[in-house]
Amino acid sequence: MTPMFPIVVHEATVRVFNYYFEGQICQGMCCFRKFYRLVDTFSRRDRSQACIAAQAIAHEDEQAVITASSQTYKVWLEIRSPSKPEDEPESEVAGLDSQESLNHFIT
Repeated sequence: MTPMFPIVVHEATVRVFNYYFEGQICQGMCCFRKFYRLVDTFSRRDRSQACIAAQAIAHEDEQAVITASSQTYKVWLEIRSPSKPEDEPESEVAGLDSQESLNHFIT
């Protein structure tokens, strides 16, 4: 497996939102037209731990992102839909496809 290095961006350049998943309200963000879920938060003095954590969770098909602010580093992992069986129909919510639904939810 090829290691993927995290992308580092300033927190002010991303769009943060909350979403409901498995009975919990979770924090997510949109960056580079992809969606990410919050994995962990580190203080500014723990920058190296944030980098190590981001590198450890990244996979070949899932990108990790670190957002930096004046007080914290946050580690995010790309949200991917699980693979569906070929015979399972695409899910639709109120006549919208999942991407349109998520875009509507965020705005």
